[in-house]
Amino acid sequence: MLAALGYQESRWRPAAVSPRGAQGVMMLMPLTVTKMGVKNVFSPDENIMAGSRYLAYMRERIPKRIRDPDRTLLAMAAYNVGIGHLEDARIITQMRKKNPDKWADVRANLPRLSDPAWYSRVKRGYANGRETAQFVERVSQFAAILEASVPEKMVARD
Repeated sequence: MLAALGYQESRWRPAAVSPRGAQGVMMLMPLTVTKMGVKNVFSPDENIMAGSRYLAYMRERIPKRIRDPDRTLLAMAAYNVGIGHLEDARIITQMRKKNPDKWADVRANLPRLSDPAWYSRVKRGYANGRETAQFVERVSQFAAILEASVPEKMVARD
């Protein structure tokens, strides 16, 4: 999954820089770089390890009652859009009488973060939730392809 995340973020390019300032293989924002203690954001090893820690940090911020695969998918969404916007999407999901602990329900409501009728009703305002929903789907699909191409004895299991 980390390989798929890195590919989706930067196409595995260590020197990648986004228009918004994200950097390296895992496209870490400057504040995340600082928070994760990265010394050289363009070092692939350091950047990937920091991206891994950041994803784990996001996963820990998802309520413990939520089980996998929903927990991991929600953490990937938080990695992309931020935990605050993810929480806003979960609130909108709940407002619409859907389950804020289920990725499928939250995914369906993420695009509402770009609709003023909805984002004006939550704490953090506008976000491109449609992009985040697509991001998580692409990472998940590519991770499945990568997993299927690796011999069974090489796949790490929890």
